[in-house]
Amino acid sequence: MPRTFSSYMKDRTVSYKPARVTAVVCVFIPNFAGYYLERFRILKVCLASLRANAGEPLDLMVIDNASHPKVKTYLEELVAQGAIQHLISNAQNLGRGGALNLAFGAVQSEYIAYSDDDILFFPNWLVDELQVHEHFPNVGIVGGQPLPDSTGYRSAQEAVARYGLRSQPYQLSLEQIRIWAKSTGYTLDEYLQRDVVKERLSKLLLLESDGVQAVTGCAGYQGLLRRDLVDKIPGWPDGIAVDSKGRDPEWTKNMANLGFLVLNTTRRVTHHLGNRIDAEDQGLVKACGLDIHGAPAWRKALDPKEWELQLRRAPGFEVVKPVARVLLRRK
Repeated sequence: MPRTFSSYMKDRTVSYKPARVTAVVCVFIPNFAGYYLERFRILKVCLASLRANAGEPLDLMVIDNASHPKVKTYLEELVAQGAIQHLISNAQNLGRGGALNLAFGAVQSEYIAYSDDDILFFPNWLVDELQVHEHFPNVGIVGGQPLPDSTGYRSAQEAVARYGLRSQPYQLSLEQIRIWAKSTGYTLDEYLQRDVVKERLSKLLLLESDGVQAVTGCAGYQGLLRRDLVDKIPGWPDGIAVDSKGRDPEWTKNMANLGFLVLNTTRRVTHHLGNRIDAEDQGLVKACGLDIHGAPAWRKALDPKEWELQLRRAPGFEVVKPVARVLLRRK
């Protein structure tokens, strides 16, 4: 049968230029019970804070691993609103590894900002992570929270010798350790009793390059990396995120083993919420200008004095003082 019409786009040129950074968020919320009881609203907080607090332009790519239909509908609504630039909706759960393989292969930006779907982003998180990339040599990945992680200690020592970076031992405060321990399901005392923790705490370095500081180590839940480095990670494109036993990859360790710097910003600009938002987390979410459902909170409706008063009353304010100061200046 002959064609009766011609596409109106046939003789038009479509131009597409990706942003310098594409944020990639992997989503899996199959139901709203048990572990996933609060995960939908945590996803909303994650995506809203990622966009609102980046401080730099970015594209957002979400890859959904066969989530509940309500989650899929919500993501499609964000696409229609222009909040999500690229949505990959899988018919079945490919796992975190399979999703990363698919998403990273599709990104065309200079940088990939990967994140799990349960992260709260503080103001100017992307500004801080980009600053480390731009001022340090041979960077593999940059995360947003100093934490007990010895990954990258050896590659950092090599970089100090090779590039003449300034370095000194870095000591986490008990509050920094408590925050990380809580996000992994431990109390501070329980976490400090783990044998591996002492080694991790003893192998942290504070590095400085061009007046910018960074701390060694990076958790796999969030990080900024150059797109061209993905091709150098062992196993790509067949297994960047799946090892021989089918588990998620330790890709930060792979980068460190290749000699790349694995770093965190000195200022905490991300917070791992996990699968629930408690009173302390609610204080952090409010201090970032959102309510616990990801919508803009009271921040814009209050005058500066009342706003500061509300911040100081919020649970977790002591943890987020630097963030609160940034927000108060922005008002």
